Amino acid sequence: MEKSLREIALSISLGWTTFVFSRISNGKTLIIEYLSQQIGKRLIKIQCSDHMDSKILLGTYQCTDKPGEFLWTPGLLVEVRFLLVFFYGKS
Repeated sequence: MEKSLREIALSISLGWTTFVFSRISNGKTLIIEYLSQQIGKRLIKIQCSDHMDSKILLGTYQCTDKPGEFLWTPGLLVEVRFLLVFFYGKS
């Protein structure tokens, strides 16, 4: 656990995108919650399923008050440093 914590902290401090994976109930959420709390960054948790719209993660264009004009709104993958994603669905 200590080695994993050090490696994740190092990759985050270097600004790398960090992918944490392991079996169910191995402490991934606990590690990320702890790290985000320690460095004062907001953590967003998303539970993905077959019914989730990719716009939440990637972004989308939204209508403005002016007809024919659209404004890009970035999704969570663009906006946050910590994003904890849970995949649920068919295996």
